Amino acid sequence: MRARRLLALERGGPSTLHAGRSMRPDHLLASIGLAAHHRRSELVNQNLPDDTEAGAPDSPHAPILAEFDWG
Repeated sequence: MRARRLLALERGGPSTLHAGRSMRPDHLLASIGLAAHHRRSELVNQNLPDDTEAGAPDSPHAPILAEFDWG
């Protein structure tokens, strides 16, 4: 059986803030074939809310935007 591998596509800062501590639990993973079409990724983490504060959103994780070229 051929080995399979996933590659991390994005780089960048924290994707969530917990009790004042920046964390990176979120990752964008792709197969080698899909990664070949990856052009750029962006972690949209401006004004990231602390998930322990009152009134924090249900999912305070920063979105990860990815662009692929299929042409």
